Amino acid sequence: MYKREFDNLIKSDQLPSNILLYGDSFSTGEYASFLTKKFAKGAEVAKYYFDEYDYESVKRFISQASLFGDQNVLHIKSDKRIPKKELESIIEICNKTPNSYFVYEFLGEDRVGKELARAFSPKKGGVDVRFFKPNLNEAISILAKRAQKISLDIDSHALRELYMVHNEDLELAANELEKLALLDKKISTKDIETHIFGMGEVNVEHFISNLLSKKDFRDELAQILEHGSLDEVRLINQIQSFITTLALFRIYITAHGTYNTVEIVGYKLPQKIVDSRVSLSTKISLDRYEEILKLLIDTEYALKFEPNIEKNALFISALIKLQSLL
Repeated sequence: MYKREFDNLIKSDQLPSNILLYGDSFSTGEYASFLTKKFAKGAEVAKYYFDEYDYESVKRFISQASLFGDQNVLHIKSDKRIPKKELESIIEICNKTPNSYFVYEFLGEDRVGKELARAFSPKKGGVDVRFFKPNLNEAISILAKRAQKISLDIDSHALRELYMVHNEDLELAANELEKLALLDKKISTKDIETHIFGMGEVNVEHFISNLLSKKDFRDELAQILEHGSLDEVRLINQIQSFITTLALFRIYITAHGTYNTVEIVGYKLPQKIVDSRVSLSTKISLDRYEEILKLLIDTEYALKFEPNIEKNALFISALIKLQSLL
C-alpha cells in the first residue's frame, strides 16, 4: 500500500505485527522510528542494521515470550534482502509469539522491495508500505513540522533555501535544523546563506562543482566522508541528481536559447544556484550526459550489491573516470 492508506491504518489502530517499509529512505526511517516506539511502549527494541543481521540471533530474540508481558520489537534495517525462508520464518514466529512485532526497513532497490512484499500479505499477518520521494511542497511541510517540533522559528522561504542547498536531500536538510536551532533566533534565508555555507563543513554542491570542473576532489571527498552525514552510496545519489538537473538545463537552453527554472525543475531556485548550474550544464556536451549517468548508475549498483569490494577505492576510480568523460 501507499503512505496515505498506511496513515489511515495507523489512525484506526489496526496495525499488523509485521511491517515492511521500502522506497524513499527518509520516509522509511521516520516511520520505522515511529513504529518501533509505538510497539515497544518503553521496552527495548532489538535493532539489526545492515551487516549486523544474523538469522539465528534474530530467531532467538523474536521467539522468546516475555515473562512480564513486555513487547518484543524487532527492527531490521538493510539494503540487502533477507533470504525468503528466513524471512517467512521470522514472520511466522512473530505471529505465534505474543506481543512480538517486526519492522523491516528495506533500503535496497524498489523492485526487490516489491518482491519482499509478497511475504507481508494481510493473510500472513503483515503489510507492506512503499514510499515515494516527497515533492517540493511535501518536503517543505515535513521540514516545517520538524522545525516546529524543536521550537525553531523559520519561514518557508528559508526552508526552501535549506532544502535546495542540500540538493533536495531531505535527511541532510532536516539534520541542519538542529544546528540552526542553536542560533536561538528566527531563521531567514540570509541566515541559511551565512551559516549553512559558512559552518566549516564542505558543501556538497561545491564538491560536485569542483569535480565537474576537473579539479582534484580527493581532499574534499575525504572531508565529506569523515564528516559522517554522507557515505559513498548517498553521495553518488547526490551526484546523479545534480547531473540530471544539469542535463535538463542543457536541453532547455539548447532548445530555447535561455533558461526558465520553473519550466526546467518545476520551481524557482536561488539565483546563486541557478548561475552555477547554467554555467556547468553548458560545459558538458549532450552526448556525454548519457555516458556519465550510466557510469554513476553502474557504480551505485556495485557499491550496493557487489560483495568484498573496497567501496572508497571503487568510488574514487568512478569519479576519476567521470572526469575523463568531461
